[in-house]
Amino acid sequence: MAIYTLTRSKRDAGFTLLEVMAALAIVALLVSLALPGRGAETSTAALRGLAFRMVALLDADRYSARRTGQTIVSTFDPQVRRVRSGASGASIEWPADVSIKARGARQCTQESGNISIVFYHDGYACGDTIRLEVAQHFVNILVNQFTGGVSIGE
Repeated sequence: MAIYTLTRSKRDAGFTLLEVMAALAIVALLVSLALPGRGAETSTAALRGLAFRMVALLDADRYSARRTGQTIVSTFDPQVRRVRSGASGASIEWPADVSIKARGARQCTQESGNISIVFYHDGYACGDTIRLEVAQHFVNILVNQFTGGVSIGE
């Protein structure tokens, strides 16, 4: 009586690299479909970068007011998420998850939801704090009413 044993060769044991890679690709695809909104939030570094670009735009308006002897108004429009230079017309848009609020002097107008920063020819400004927020992070843009200087604060 003959006994036959069923043995597998080493070649048939386990999974091939191709099978493992295909399974990982499928899992990665399912995870990316399940979590579409993750990672879309503006980072702290991106928020600071945005604030620095806005400071540069406001500083350019300040220098333009001094140079031309005219009053220059920079406008933040939360409806379209854009700050516009009163001197050059240049604009900077901010991401949808960033909120902007003004806190400070009454000279800075908030008409129809817009925030206006006014730079006068004599170096003064309306003086205000513009707060950029996203989730738990924030950056303040400070406009000094006596010098018109624009800086970043925490």
